[in-house]
Amino acid sequence: MKLKRITKTNEAFPAAGSTWIVPEVTYVILPDGKQGLQKSEINRIHRAVANQLCGKSTIMSGRELEFLCSITQTSLSKVAERFQVNKSTVSRWKHHSNGVPVAVGNTLKRWFWFKIFGAEVADRQVSMLILRDDTEFLNFARRQAITQNLTTEVHREAA
Repeated sequence: MKLKRITKTNEAFPAAGSTWIVPEVTYVILPDGKQGLQKSEINRIHRAVANQLCGKSTIMSGRELEFLCSITQTSLSKVAERFQVNKSTVSRWKHHSNGVPVAVGNTLKRWFWFKIFGAEVADRQVSMLILRDDTEFLNFARRQAITQNLTTEVHREAA
């Protein structure tokens, strides 16, 4: 049975402790008349949110860290192992109101961005000038994912 679909524009979508405005969201109409999201649509939106989170040199909140771990299927233990810190340190980042320290957060963002989009951009050349600066690189990576149609742009809803 093929389900009917409807597309809505500028939809609010909760993820990573914030509400995001997604330009287009496609819903399926379930047999009972309710609207639902298919897993592929949720994954598409999650990729867009992750790209936006990873594309800015800002403090990473614990919820954002948890979200990026979840969508990349990365445990806190794996994060700790990768960055050679104790798991309790990563857990503290996740639960601390100040979030992840900026320098560590930017490195985590690079890592998560490559976990999500790396296979699709593996053969791209990037200037050393861009790679040496976190803000420049993260912004470049975010724009590249959108330009190459690997994801769409989303915006955090104003508080």
